[in-house]
Amino acid sequence: MVTAFSEGEPGPVPAFATNAMRTLRMLYTLCDTGFLPPDATNGNGDAEPAHTVAHPLALKDALAGALRIVWLYLG
Repeated sequence: MVTAFSEGEPGPVPAFATNAMRTLRMLYTLCDTGFLPPDATNGNGDAEPAHTVAHPLALKDALAGALRIVWLYLG
C-alpha cells in the first residue's frame, strides 16, 4: 500500500486507496485507545476493560509512516 500511496498523482483518489487510508487511521486509533469486543459486558452490565495490542508504539509508528505519505501534517 505504501507504494500505491507514494505513486499517487493529483486528482480523484481511487476507492482502494481511500478505503486503505480509512482502515489504517482506524487501526492507529484502536492501537492508541484499545478496543472492546462486541460482547464486552461481563454478564451484569458492567463493561470489561479495553483490550490492547502487543507493541502498540511500534505498530503506531509503522501506521503513521504509511499515512504520512498522504497526510504530510502528521510530521
